[in-house]
Order: sequence, then C-alpha cells, then structure tokens
Amino acid sequence: MIQLLSTLLLNAVSSAVHGLCSLNATFIYYALGTWMIAVSVYYALVEHKDKPSIGIFSGKFTRFLVNAKFAWCTQEAPALLFSAYYLLSYWSVMPLQNRIALGLYVAHYFNRTLIYPWQLHTSKPIYVVYWLMAIVFCLINGIQQGNGLAFVVKGATTWSDLSLSFWLGIALFVAGFIGNLSADQVMKKMREQRQTAATTAKAQDNDAPKAACDRKVYAVPQEGLYKYVVAANYSSETLEWFGYFLASGCSLNAFAFFLFTLITLWSRAIHKYREYAKKQPEAMKSKDGVQKRPFIPLIDFPALTGWDI
Repeated sequence: MIQLLSTLLLNAVSSAVHGLCSLNATFIYYALGTWMIAVSVYYALVEHKDKPSIGIFSGKFTRFLVNAKFAWCTQEAPALLFSAYYLLSYWSVMPLQNRIALGLYVAHYFNRTLIYPWQLHTSKPIYVVYWLMAIVFCLINGIQQGNGLAFVVKGATTWSDLSLSFWLGIALFVAGFIGNLSADQVMKKMREQRQTAATTAKAQDNDAPKAACDRKVYAVPQEGLYKYVVAANYSSETLEWFGYFLASGCSLNAFAFFLFTLITLWSRAIHKYREYAKKQPEAMKSKDGVQKRPFIPLIDFPALTGWDI
C-alpha cells in the first residue's frame, strides 16, 4: 500500500513538473519571484498589523482545526517533494553551485516535513484555512526554487569558481539551521513542562477553568538564543534563508523567499514580544540582565523601521 501511494505521489509530482517544463522556465522564474515580492510588500504595508492567528495566538479558533503533526507534515511536503524532484531529475544539467544551494533547501524541508512534526507533542491544532494557505505557499515556493536553480540561475560549475559570498552563505545557513534545531528543542521542552504544570495546577484547583491554569504556568523561553530574543526560531530561520540567498548567487527566487520570510517572521516576532511583555513583563530580561528583543539580539529592530512595539 505504501509503495503504491509513493508511486502515485511520485507520478503526480513528475507530471506537474513536466507540465511546468512545457512553459517557459524564465517566465515562471520571474512571475513567481515577482509575485512573492509583491505579497511581501503587501504584508509589510497592511497585514503586519494583525496578529498571525497561529501558535500562541491560535486560541480564537475553536472549529475547523487540523492536528498539528498532520498539518506540518502535509503543508511542508510540497516544498520538499518538488525541490527534491528538481534536484534529482535535473542534477546532471545543474551547475555545482545550484545543486548545493537547492540541497540546502531540501535539507530544511526534510527536517520540517519528516522530523520536526513528530516532536510536536503538545502543540495547538492549526486552523484549516491557514493549513491550506501553507500548502499552496509551499507548493509555489518548491516550484519556484526548483525551477529557478535547475533552469535559470547561472551558478558556478567548479569548486574553484565558488565565490566567497557562496561560502559565507553556506556558513550562515548552517548557523541558522543549527539555531533553528536548538530553538525547536527549547520550545519542545517548554511545552512539555507547561503541560505537566498545567495538569498539576488543575489537579490542585478543580474549580479553576483550564485557561486560568494555563496562565498560572505561562513561561517565556530563557535558554539558548531565547536569552536575547523572544523568537529565536524565527531569527534562526531568517538567517538560514539569507544564507541560502547568498549561496544561490543572490538569485531572484532566493531573494523573494528571504524577503517574504524576513517580513512575515519579523512581524510575528513583534506580536509575540507584545504578548510575552503583557503576560510576564518581568521575564523580558535574561538572568544576565540583558533586555530581550523581538527579533535581533541587542538591537531594537522595530524602532528602526517604524514598526513600534
């Protein structure tokens, strides 16, 4: 059964890619890149004012929810499937630099699709509309990155031709990737501790509503990069995609994705900062007395841009 499903899935991806290849690869490259940049600009100008309705803000949705593990696996899968298909199918015609850059992208989504979801023991379910939006985005982005690096971007073909910016990009991507894994482990540990504490609080006060018990044990992450920022996972992922942008030769497709990531995660970090500051203002300083920032350690990034916190 699994082999049959795998074959059907592979055939579907193959058919989709071959259909796209009948179109002009350069047109797809510029069309999807321009679309993502336009979406990023719109988000920066309009949507950033609204809470993201995910994570700690997802409580307002009580119907039409999708299990967190299932949602993460399925919404990230299109990015993994399409990028991996482009990488493996067009390996022989891709420049060395493009193979490595697309390999970074595949590695990130391999973790997000097949490893990270199984660490979510206590995460809140995801509203079905946001789940569907994530599927569409990952589908488009997987095609955008794979198509661009396979057919359009002219990267270095030999090791000796790889530039300093390429190696800097690799270093930044790896640093961001490790930071992201570390942040995931910190949040996993905190969720488990919070669930245990909430259960204990509920047992000690059976008349207290669950939300009240949750507030009693609400905690702000304090380990690792969380000593300096409230959204270490967002900061690390943004660093990853900036590194990917450099490693890809500063291509349009990578820039568009980096810009989208920067704007959306930066906005979420600001909202998370506000929420944490409201619930536990005393926890907005680390044990070393360092003031936490929303997104970049030691820098009041929102104030520099007019996105006041």
